[in-house]
Amino acid sequence: MDTEELTGMAEEGDVDAQYMLAVVYYEGRFGTEVNLRQAIACYTKAAEQNDSASQYALAEIYCGQNDMVNARIWAGKAVENGHAITSKCLHDLGFIHP
Repeated sequence: MDTEELTGMAEEGDVDAQYMLAVVYYEGRFGTEVNLRQAIACYTKAAEQNDSASQYALAEIYCGQNDMVNARIWAGKAVENGHAITSKCLHDLGFIHP
């Protein structure tokens, strides 16, 4: 699957494609340049559909940016949706592995 196909699927609301496209932008896969803004946008679309992996990824990103308000919001949603918290930063915010 290439980024063009992923983009099309993501735009149609496919949560898995949104997550995978976010990873492509976050890590710069398939010859795509790293683009944190695009990664956050894709993770957010998936997270808003209750994708716990995307919620956790957003929590990690915001934690790394010292945006603890958004880190707490997304970590809380990830935990509500069954995602285990393994990050030291998020542990320090009071989220522990269930």
